[in-house]
Amino acid sequence: FTVTNIVSNISDVSKGRISIYPNPFSEITSINTFDKTDVIHKISLYDIFGQKVNTRTKNTDNIITLKKENLQSGIYILIVETKTYSSTIKLIIN
Repeated sequence: FTVTNIVSNISDVSKGRISIYPNPFSEITSINTFDKTDVIHKISLYDIFGQKVNTRTKNTDNIITLKKENLQSGIYILIVETKTYSSTIKLIIN
C-alpha cells in the first residue's frame, strides 16, 4: 500500500460509509459500515513502518470489534474491505 491510497480512500469515513468509534481508542473500537448489506470481508492493520500486525477475514456482518490486546500505542493504518470497496483509515491507539 502507498500513501496515495490513504489520501484517496480516507474520504469513505467522511462520506459516511464507515464508522470507527472510538478513534483514538485504548482498549476496544468498533468498525462498521452504515449500509447493513455492505459486509466487511477483511480488515488489515499496519503499523507506521508498513508491517502488517493484524488481519481478520471471513466476517459475515457489517461490524467488527478490534481489541488493543498485543498492540502498542501509536498510529496505525487500517484497511477495510467490503464486497464493493476498500477504504484506508488512520487508527490511533492510546
